[in-house]
Formats: sequence, structure tokens, C-alpha cells
Amino acid sequence: MTAPTPPSIQTLIDTYAKDVAFAADEEPATTASEFIDQLTTAAINLDHAGINGTENLDNAAVYLTDALNSTDRDEVKILLTRASRYLQSTTDLVDEYRLML
Repeated sequence: MTAPTPPSIQTLIDTYAKDVAFAADEEPATTASEFIDQLTTAAINLDHAGINGTENLDNAAVYLTDALNSTDRDEVKILLTRASRYLQSTTDLVDEYRLML
């Protein structure tokens, strides 16, 4: 049995950019670098609002940064899979933030 194909960075951006941008108070990211920066800003904003779980966004940003900098295809797959797992709670975190505003 083969492991599922990890999402691409672009797929993660397409999936989460709007929510992350809302929490970062910016326009949705279109590049990986913008997305990573917005993840960090969103984590700070959500943490200041008292929302638990914001470290998931920080962790995702670290894994995405590492994936961008890696030249090892197998390592990139692992890093993208880990980033994807940490991003799974993004919509819930941002929905909680929306309710506070």
C-alpha cells in the first residue's frame, strides 16, 4: 500500500489562504513566501485574541519554509504532509476569531 500523495504548497495556499489572510488582516497570499509570512502574523493575532491552538499555524509555517528550502524530494513530501496536518485546524481557529470580532 502506498502513502497518499502529499498536497503541493499551491494546494495548501488555495485551501487556506483566505482564512489565513482574514486572521492576518491582509489580502490572500498568492505565493508561498506570502503565505508563510501570513501564517506567522495570523498566529500572533489569534494568540492575542486568546485562541488556543495557534502554534499549529507556526508549526505549519516552519514545515513549509523547510519544504521550500529542501532539495530532497522525499523530504519535501514529508514536510508538506506535516504542514498539511498542522493546517487542518485553520478554519476552526479563524471561525472562532470571526465570532470574536
